[in-house]
Amino acid sequence: MHANRAGNGLLSALSATSRATDVRSPTAIGRPQDQQSPVGDEGTRQKPPGYREGTPDAVGSRNPLGAIGNEAPAGKGKEEEKSPSSQVQDPLEGMTPIDKWGLKGLRTLMNNFPDYNALTCGIDPASLGVDMRSTDMLSTKIYSLFDDAPPRSPIPKFHLPDCYQVKNVQPIEAKISSFNEETLMWIFYSCPRDIKQQMAAMELNNRNWRWHKKLQVWLTKDDVMMPQSLSPTHERGYYVIWDTANWRKDRRELTLHYADLDTSPNVQLPSIAA
Repeated sequence: MHANRAGNGLLSALSATSRATDVRSPTAIGRPQDQQSPVGDEGTRQKPPGYREGTPDAVGSRNPLGAIGNEAPAGKGKEEEKSPSSQVQDPLEGMTPIDKWGLKGLRTLMNNFPDYNALTCGIDPASLGVDMRSTDMLSTKIYSLFDDAPPRSPIPKFHLPDCYQVKNVQPIEAKISSFNEETLMWIFYSCPRDIKQQMAAMELNNRNWRWHKKLQVWLTKDDVMMPQSLSPTHERGYYVIWDTANWRKDRRELTLHYADLDTSPNVQLPSIAA
């Protein structure tokens, strides 16, 4: 009796469960489908209407690393290809090389192109507002076109003390006779084509020094050993020569022709650089 009741109860439970499953609402049925992976939904939504999995567009548009926006470099390259390359126009186009690099080409540039005219002939400072006749400084700052740094600070104004201004110095004409021979030699060689060189030569000539035109040296007779006269035009003996290489007096033996000496420094001055 009890076994039959248990069997009937089990059958009733199973039949009730099956009936509950059959009468479930459509909302409950669709819930398991909503729990799909978001990656799959995004892939489905991103595909265009005419997209096919096996087409070349679908295969070529994929990035091997899965990155987004892989078509940007291709678009940039197309823009660069479309942009026309800038070309420099030759102002002397059509001229022969001999005219282009000659006076004809230069005149064409100067007359027709102001920029080239300024490059070849320069710019008049008056057109820039610079008064070249003024004694004032053009600028108070120190700068150069080749300096990388900006202009330096203005030059300060200064006053030269009176102790640096020597005003009671006698002229060289009044003092040259008191100079020694070394000082006269220095004036002669360091002041070429100058009045001071002429005055030094005159003073050396007054002290029995003579300029040898062929040897290009100053010389005088040796007081210890007098030269021997060989003829009315030349003699031989020891002479004191001023050695410019060692800057001292040197004693040498040579044959001296009188015609090689310059005995008139007042008429013609030999131009010898230091």
